[in-house]
Amino acid sequence: HRLNTLLVQASAFDVRDVEAHLVPEATKRGIHIEWSHHNMGTWLPWDRYGVKHPEYYAVRDAVRTNDRAQQLCLCTSNPAVANEVARNIAQFCRDHPWAHTVGLWPNDGYGSCECDECAKLDRYSDEESREVAYYPGTDEAIPLTAVDRNKTNRYVRFLNDVAERLVAEQPDARLSALFYVDVVRPAPDEPLHPAIDPMIALYWRCSAHALFDESCPTNRWFASVVREWLDYAPGRVSFYEYYMGMDEYASLPFPIVDALRTDWQAYAGGEDGVRGIVGASIQSAASHHTAYGLNYALFAALAWDPNTDVDTFLDRWLEASYGPAARVAGEWWSALMNQMSDIAAGEGPDTHDASRPSCYTPVRLNFPALWDETGMARIGGMLDGAIDLPGMSHGQSARLDDLRTYHVYCVASNEAYRRELEARQYEANGGVLNDRKVALARAVVEGLDHIAEFTEQIDAQTIIFTKRIRHRLATFRRMWTK
Repeated sequence: HRLNTLLVQASAFDVRDVEAHLVPEATKRGIHIEWSHHNMGTWLPWDRYGVKHPEYYAVRDAVRTNDRAQQLCLCTSNPAVANEVARNIAQFCRDHPWAHTVGLWPNDGYGSCECDECAKLDRYSDEESREVAYYPGTDEAIPLTAVDRNKTNRYVRFLNDVAERLVAEQPDARLSALFYVDVVRPAPDEPLHPAIDPMIALYWRCSAHALFDESCPTNRWFASVVREWLDYAPGRVSFYEYYMGMDEYASLPFPIVDALRTDWQAYAGGEDGVRGIVGASIQSAASHHTAYGLNYALFAALAWDPNTDVDTFLDRWLEASYGPAARVAGEWWSALMNQMSDIAAGEGPDTHDASRPSCYTPVRLNFPALWDETGMARIGGMLDGAIDLPGMSHGQSARLDDLRTYHVYCVASNEAYRRELEARQYEANGGVLNDRKVALARAVVEGLDHIAEFTEQIDAQTIIFTKRIRHRLATFRRMWTK
């Protein structure tokens, strides 16, 4: 149905601001709004219920807690919880009829209630319930991805209980549900209520290859999960994509044009497509628009028309973004896109994913394979020379300046992560704690500090996600200062 829905993060925005500013503009354009994201806890706020009804909340370490890092943060076996959540969602729908769909997503974290009543409903032993997800044909576990059958059953039972109560009050209401990390597969024993729309998070997929590319050793696992969902909830399945690389990738460039083009042909369900997919959503933020604006814009174009001529789109996007500097900026982006295509074809440098060298997952240590130092140094000089080209609008000049700044960030990142690759290779080869290892670790820390210092010096509100990058850099640094 084209580009027709905005998913608003309920835990991050004031509904009054959304109603005052976003709703009128979305309504003009026929765009629906989904009030959603990691919002399970928002339907029973602790400051409203915690004192009188601590039994509504999940037990952790023998204590009822308001832990927002707990995936299923509520006591899902308690019928009063489902009743109160449904009542609050129904009231929200009455108060805000523009909310086309309302989410009941797990919080962004791990865990579920540890109380006896929740445990009684589990059908599997811990050993039977949990399954590590491996890349097909390897003994390499997929990061942050697994299967927990008991937790998935708990989540779907709770969704069903809420949906049943919700539609009794609001017959047209739709409930959005997110399945990700260790609840990514369909519930093995629970059918899904017809008022629930499942969204599947394709966390840690390969973006050098299309999702349904059978030759891709990374995506075969994700494609198999998608096909399970298409059998489980046909005609309701959509995807939650990470075209911005996630925090681990630290706002590094991620030009996934080839995969996007092929994926949307499949999603459209044409002759060679995969039928039953409703659509896809992306996580996006204006704070790293220079890094991922191309992905966002192409996503929008393909969502509107999966048959978009991508080459024509790229020409138009470059011209609109950079004006007279479009050719030079185009060289910068094309160099990365071509390198990604070579990696996917097995003709470029091997990525850090040793057992899958032609795959590209959003891990910072893959970035040096994407960055051709010699070629990008030449293009960086061309970007500097283009800043004085006549005829650029103020916006185009600003975007070119942002790209030049981003280029410097990429150069520094490439240097730091090459050093880290060297240090990791030394460890993998049995390197002992000696002067060599200490020197390698210090070089890594120096490289990370250089990136951090650079982010402090720039106004990066539309270039990179500085706040989260600094947090990740601090995490990386701690690993190497040990």
